[in-house]
Amino acid sequence: MTTTPSARFYQVGTNSTAKLIAPITNDGIVIFRSAGLNTNQNPGSGMKVNNTSLNLLNNDGAYLLHIGFRLVPNTIVFNSRKPDGTWLQEKSVSAAVDHFTGPNGNTSVTVFDHGDKYQVLLNGKTVIHYAKQISGPASTLLYKVDEGESPLFSSMVAANTYTNLAALVPDLA
Repeated sequence: MTTTPSARFYQVGTNSTAKLIAPITNDGIVIFRSAGLNTNQNPGSGMKVNNTSLNLLNNDGAYLLHIGFRLVPNTIVFNSRKPDGTWLQEKSVSAAVDHFTGPNGNTSVTVFDHGDKYQVLLNGKTVIHYAKQISGPASTLLYKVDEGESPLFSSMVAANTYTNLAALVPDLA
């Protein structure tokens, strides 16, 4: 069965979701882009930047992929969770802050669904191949910031979804 390559654009605000027109399945790609990056801790203001996440959810609300950006302790964590369940086995990448800023001060996070795992890239560089703990299509994007904290990324992130690599690079089709 051949899938016609397609691309979609979404904007996701902090603590908001975007329901996908076409779910992300095997060979699908999501590229999150932020127009800015806030790494200030603002110690005197009571506001801090510590836990911002980008998430892929299924129709039941399970976190298929949780990507948590934590300035303190300078890590990116990856995990999954069934609806109303506990978090599963966490994986992390340390010394990550140095890679947060991409060209022109912008940041991109790319997720490539390989069927049995997600390849996650930060500004075009692979940071992890995360083995899926919960399988199935992603139907919703969630941009989350812990209460009382400032977002690491801009207040609105752009998200492009692609059914496969040929949708991103048309000459491959």
